[in-house]
Amino acid sequence: KKEFDEKEVGLLKEKANNSKNTETNKLLASLYSEWGAGISMLARLENDEVLYRNSFEKYEKATVLNPINNSAFDNWGIAITGLAILKNDEVLYQQSFEKYEKATALNPNNDSAFYNWGIAIASLANLKEDEALYRQSFEKYEKATALNPKDDSAFNNWGNTIADLARLKNDKTIYQQSFEKYEKATALNPKDDAFYNWGNAIADLARLKNDKILYQQCFEKYGKATTLNPENDSAFHNWGTAILDLARLKDDEALYQQSIEKLNIAVELGGSSY
Repeated sequence: KKEFDEKEVGLLKEKANNSKNTETNKLLASLYSEWGAGISMLARLENDEVLYRNSFEKYEKATVLNPINNSAFDNWGIAITGLAILKNDEVLYQQSFEKYEKATALNPNNDSAFYNWGIAIASLANLKEDEALYRQSFEKYEKATALNPKDDSAFNNWGNTIADLARLKNDKTIYQQSFEKYEKATALNPKDDAFYNWGNAIADLARLKNDKILYQQCFEKYGKATTLNPENDSAFHNWGTAILDLARLKDDEALYQQSIEKLNIAVELGGSSY
């Protein structure tokens, strides 16, 4: 863990002011940026608005000292997004967009900034249930994955955002588009959370269509997710719920028993959360 000594940083800042040395400014900017990152990480862990705003001050100092540091603007945007999510504050979301816009203007090849921008827009889209915002987030994910085609997390979150819009509109075609992103994400990196999200999207479409085949497909995804991570209680819970829905659709006692088995595992893993 890196400790930041305010006195030492202050002395370095005084040296930078006196010398006007570009390299010293860059070093000091890097220290402030790292300091901000550490504070914002703690802010997320503790859901602490004061810490978030403290991190903003560090990022601001970093970007004043080095106005072309695109990563500092990206990380500042991430911190503002964290507080926006905590407070459900549209003004804060808009402020985070400004930082991502600055980061990508300074470095149009910064796939991380486009990805984080997409996440922030998607979060506001969920808050406002706004189709236009959803589609704006798709553009950012598309840009991020064009720059970094191997970023499985970007494809996974893109799939999540498409699935959220599909749920909002009850649109079968949009659900299918989300499946394509999950397929890409899991091909790049077969992680349990992507299979879990894919299973959720298929299950929702199965409910919308009362489609027995789709139910079986979602079971496969939940099965894959729980094989990769046997501690994923949410996957067992949603798997059990999906089996229960199919049991009701088919009036099948064996399926009822299977759903109980999955739900019991979820309870054992998640305790009082169910």
